[in-house]
Amino acid sequence: MCLGKIPLVISMLILISQNFDVEGGIINGSTGILRKVRYSLNDENQCVLKSCIIEISQSSDKALPNLHPHEIPIIEDLVELRFMHPNSKKTCHITRKQVPILPGFIITAHKLQGQTLEKVIIDLGSKWCQGAEKPYVMVLCATSLQSLFILCLFNYSKICSHPSQDIH
Repeated sequence: MCLGKIPLVISMLILISQNFDVEGGIINGSTGILRKVRYSLNDENQCVLKSCIIEISQSSDKALPNLHPHEIPIIEDLVELRFMHPNSKKTCHITRKQVPILPGFIITAHKLQGQTLEKVIIDLGSKWCQGAEKPYVMVLCATSLQSLFILCLFNYSKICSHPSQDIH
C-alpha cells in the first residue's frame, strides 16, 4: 500500500548496485540496512521510489546533515540509452530512472568478492556454484567457521578442484 510522500521506516538488508563513494566505502556490492524510503505517486497513482537511507557500517563515519553516522542517502539515477538498429536504421531512445539498490538477502559470489559477513548460508551443491573460485569466494566472506552454514550436502571435489581454464 502506498502512503504518498510519507517516509517509511523499515529494516531490511540491501545491496548497493552502483559505486557512489569509493573512498567512503559506498561501492557496488556494499551491503547495508534499509532505514527510510521516500517515494511519490505517478500519474497512474503508483508508488515510485525516489530515494532511501541505507545504514552501511563499512562506510565513513562522517555524518551528513540530519543523518546519523554511516547513514547514506541513495537517490534515483537517470540513464539514457540511444541506439540505431543496424538493419532498419530506426533509432530508439530509452530513459530509465532507478534507485540502484537490490534486496540483499541473496547475493551472488560475484557481488560478494571483498565482503565479510557476520552470517553466511551457502549452497555449494547448487548448479550455479561451479569451478573452484565461486565456492572459495563464498566461504571466504564468512568471518568465522561458526558464522558459516552450508545449506546441503555437496560433492567434496567441488572445493578441491583446480582453477577453471577460463582464467588462464
